[in-house]
Amino acid sequence: QYPRESSKLERGSMTASVSLPHPDAEDVRPVIRDLEQAEPQKSGKDDEPPELNFWTLKTMGLPLQAFAYGFVSTSLNSTIYGFFFGYLGMKSDTLLALTSSLSLIVVFMLPFGLLSDCLPLFGYRRKSYMMLAWVMCLVSLMTMLLEELPDPYYCKNSDGSYNYYVEPCNPHARVMGYAFGWKLFLVVLGLTFACCAREALIVDYSKKEPAATRGKTKVAMTMLVVAGNCMASIYIGLCMNGKEYLGTSNWTLSFHEIVLSLVVLITLLLPTIWYTTAEDQFRDHQPLKQHLRGSWKLLEAKSFILVLVFAFGSQFLVSIQSTASGNVAMVWAGVQNMQVQMTKLTSNFLHIFGLWLVKTHLLQAS
Repeated sequence: QYPRESSKLERGSMTASVSLPHPDAEDVRPVIRDLEQAEPQKSGKDDEPPELNFWTLKTMGLPLQAFAYGFVSTSLNSTIYGFFFGYLGMKSDTLLALTSSLSLIVVFMLPFGLLSDCLPLFGYRRKSYMMLAWVMCLVSLMTMLLEELPDPYYCKNSDGSYNYYVEPCNPHARVMGYAFGWKLFLVVLGLTFACCAREALIVDYSKKEPAATRGKTKVAMTMLVVAGNCMASIYIGLCMNGKEYLGTSNWTLSFHEIVLSLVVLITLLLPTIWYTTAEDQFRDHQPLKQHLRGSWKLLEAKSFILVLVFAFGSQFLVSIQSTASGNVAMVWAGVQNMQVQMTKLTSNFLHIFGLWLVKTHLLQAS
């Protein structure tokens, strides 16, 4: 019953790529001169452009944002089991509806990609929209802090664990779950918009890579996102492991304290995005009709359609869930929050290994 952050990223990358004009179109302009001027790494061939360097004061905004996206999205996702299902006592089918609605947010990436392509904001097509998206996340998280945290839904045993077999001590807590759920929806919507703008900028960067290593930037940024996922799993597993959040410890950070830490992180991230994300100003407005024509031309390609079919089929298979899974995990199997986070951590380590394998050996493989 837990959404997969990596799958959202993969779908977001595809959607952002669709929203860009055709690579051969005249109005596609190379950007990011700072990336070439920041001590470029040689590609090995004189006739090819140098490899892009993202680890300078002028260009580190994109990798930092990728890591922050992975950390924030997984931190919030990891609170669903312990806070929404355990502390607030939401029903299993309601929880499944919440997680499904969060997964459906990805459909907004296509219109948002069209907007960022065709309507530059403050002279930029990407980082200005990144700023707006992260501000949306920040405001939504701050509204969560304004919500009063109720007492737990379930009554507690003498050892601090929940007793699921007696009448709940605070039935009103379940009602509060809807208020927190709507705010979580808005946060994830902002994260999705930020992901879309970032992926579109990665596509712009990838056009400037040497042909022999093209795709390296995309894989590197995805690895940073998954690294953020790993750090978030460790953070929530250790710091939100109290018995009221289906953990084992007598000490824990509260849900509000977790949200506050994310507010601080995003507040520090905002100026970093604006001042250290390399993007040339783009003041020309691309006609929507021309943009749609280029996108349709891309959709006509057989190879691209096959990629879409594969993405649809794979996501369909992994997204099949049961409304009973939450109760089976919490009541019957007694799954604890730390176990959930360690399982996610293990899968993310495997994901990083697969990405490293692609980056090292399979970039140009058919």
